[in-house]
Amino acid sequence: LLDRVAPSLLGRYDFVDQTVSIVPDNFERLRGRLRDEAIAAPEFLEAVVLHELVHACDDARFGLERRIEACDGPEARLALLALLEGHAQWMTRAVLEAGGKGSWFRRLTSALAAVPAGMDASRLYVNSLVAPEAGLYDDGLRFLEQMAQRHPPLAFADLMVRPPTRLDLILLPERYGREPRPPRALDAALRAFA
Repeated sequence: LLDRVAPSLLGRYDFVDQTVSIVPDNFERLRGRLRDEAIAAPEFLEAVVLHELVHACDDARFGLERRIEACDGPEARLALLALLEGHAQWMTRAVLEAGGKGSWFRRLTSALAAVPAGMDASRLYVNSLVAPEAGLYDDGLRFLEQMAQRHPPLAFADLMVRPPTRLDLILLPERYGREPRPPRALDAALRAFA
């Protein structure tokens, strides 16, 4: 996953070292690709750092590396990552808006979702099929927004007790909490069979 997104990665929280890293070359690459000088602004960097610090706080509170490793397969892992990226986006937006800098959150999300100059939309669509993790930020944020509407006030900790385990639950939040669960005896029998 990291190898695929590394060329566009602006920041990263490392679970092992518990550090936030910023990738200056990628800021410059993105600025040039989108022809947007605002990407070089300190406020843009602040938005990226805030996003990564939310991951650091979530890791301290919920032990994210352990939770990600415990996921039952790649789809469950992507669903959890969507939840985590959505939470980082949610909190970044809230902090920037509270500080009167909400426009920088919108710039960040626009830059991350923008079609690079010279790339046609059909190629971008193919890239999204090959690397679906690129949509985790927006999909996770939309999931949290819809959950907040259905169950105000939103308690992220409650979602971490039983996070979504399928991407359809992220994309269609109305299904979350309503998915059928196999009876425990059937579940044990399936595990024994496997």
